[in-house]
Amino acid sequence: MRKLLIFGLLFLTLISCQYLNQLNSDNSHTEKNVKRVPVIPENAFLAGKEDKLNWFLINSIHNHKNNAQISIYDYNTGELIINKRFLKICPIDEMKFIEDLKEEIDFYDGEKIQLKDNCYLQAN
Repeated sequence: MRKLLIFGLLFLTLISCQYLNQLNSDNSHTEKNVKRVPVIPENAFLAGKEDKLNWFLINSIHNHKNNAQISIYDYNTGELIINKRFLKICPIDEMKFIEDLKEEIDFYDGEKIQLKDNCYLQAN
């Protein structure tokens, strides 16, 4: 019985690792296949969806005022799309402060920076 339990745990671990590996390989903008044009600042990071990939550079963050100065660059050309101060906007019952924008940013829709939670960043 003990051998069967150990075998089951090993099997579940193996399946979990394969699933996580599959998730990581499905991510189209992993570091392996990222096209970075030379004009993109070195500390900019890539975020977005398949058809909305952009480079984001966090120039400064003001935690107390819940805003950040952000530059957004076109993924293909490296052209600067916008360089503005963005204010974090959340539903009234879900107020959240800026913590780790690199992890929070989902994509730029051309007007707002959509975040992975119910909030977004509005140009100020």
